[in-house]
Amino acid sequence: MILLDRGLRGLSLLAGALLVLLSVRVFSDHTMARITVSALSVCLVLLTCALIESLRRPDHPFLLIAAMLCTLVIGRLFSTLHLVPPDASLITADPLSIAETGPGVPSVTAVSVALFLMLTARLLRLAQHDSRAPGGRSAEQWGLTALRIYVGLMFVPHFAGHLFGGPMAFQVFVTYFGSIGLPQPAAFVVLAGLIELAVTVGLAFGFMTRLAAVGAAVYLLVSVGLGGHFSVGYIWVLPTGGWEFPALWAFAVSVFAFTGGGSVSVDATLRQRPSKLRQLFV
Repeated sequence: MILLDRGLRGLSLLAGALLVLLSVRVFSDHTMARITVSALSVCLVLLTCALIESLRRPDHPFLLIAAMLCTLVIGRLFSTLHLVPPDASLITADPLSIAETGPGVPSVTAVSVALFLMLTARLLRLAQHDSRAPGGRSAEQWGLTALRIYVGLMFVPHFAGHLFGGPMAFQVFVTYFGSIGLPQPAAFVVLAGLIELAVTVGLAFGFMTRLAAVGAAVYLLVSVGLGGHFSVGYIWVLPTGGWEFPALWAFAVSVFAFTGGGSVSVDATLRQRPSKLRQLFV
């Protein structure tokens, strides 16, 4: 078991290094939007720091969560990149699909998926060790933590596309927001992205969890109403999407308005002694 944990740590570090190298190669070979390059660069630096630090502190869940968050942003942006501008007829036919999918860079996308799975396995192993240790957190506590992290990280593809997808993707979202009757659609795209980013951090790390949960649930339900999904019908696979999935997502995040972040959260750390708080940064 110890060998498995060491193997996962080593493999995740190698995958992280490969992800950085492949990303730098794409940066050097292609012209990309400045906002996209900036966001990717920040995430790559944070990912590298989190992976290296997690070797020194393998039992620190926040480092793994930070690495998972950065990996998802990197994977989302690289999977939707259009290094060659798409055909104008395709953009006219289905602009949202073009903005949300794209050909991307398959090699970088594959490595980011593999790294995310390794990080998930490391977090599950940490939960397993902790729940079995005397005085450790229970399996139920870790189960709620896993749910909280998951419903928080589900916002990553949304804020990454709204804020960091580049001019083409941004204009697609502006056009869509305008088509549903929102005034100043560009401002609303940015506002939506900032809300999604805030609730991602709040839920994934358990920081100001109750506020993040309420904000996320309200945001989801308002988005469903503005997007006209309530009038489509309940089943999500209906054309243009019913309200089944966002209602489930809103219910899942609202659970944490009642439970809070739990014991594996920044909120819990902040409530502990100052010496415990210092351990986050020392």
